[in-house]
Amino acid sequence: MTNVIDVGGDGGGDGAVRVRRFRADDVPAVVDLFRRCTAATRYRRFHGVTDGSDYARGLSATPWETVLAVVDGACIGVASLAEGPEDHELGVLVEDGRQGQGVGTRLVTALVVLARTRGIGVVRAEVLADDPRPLKALARIGPVVVRRSFGVASALVWLGAPAGERPGPGGRGGRPATAAPGGPPAGGL
Repeated sequence: MTNVIDVGGDGGGDGAVRVRRFRADDVPAVVDLFRRCTAATRYRRFHGVTDGSDYARGLSATPWETVLAVVDGACIGVASLAEGPEDHELGVLVEDGRQGQGVGTRLVTALVVLARTRGIGVVRAEVLADDPRPLKALARIGPVVVRRSFGVASALVWLGAPAGERPGPGGRGGRPATAAPGGPPAGGL
């Protein structure tokens, strides 16, 4: 599998999107990203009103896996995989003008590679239930189990637990399911 995280810096002015790990000195660039995003985009990411500055500053103080999408030195997207008490939550924010161009997909792919490296078999994402795009994107990663409540869809995404298991608490598989060996988990799609 190809490593999707470029380590060659922030680009040489060629306009190419590069995905790399977050560094503590990236906080100002992430704050700038939040400022460029519309209130609607920030709401879709955080399900509330925020300017993102506390989130951006907190990235350097957490053990989360965080990656950036960078073009010519400017941060155009950020994604994080936050470890919680029972699972790992995936979150993505892409600048408005760059949405629908594969930036979010590249960020999520990078985090999935990192998650699998760490032995994480399931990730969770909380998305607004009325926006089908994130759920479709998550389904490209692996089988998804979705629960909807109060306008939010909580999606568990199976990254490749042993055959016959489906997403469950703990992020490393779950309870047995009736799936064909090597097939997707039962009830997940």
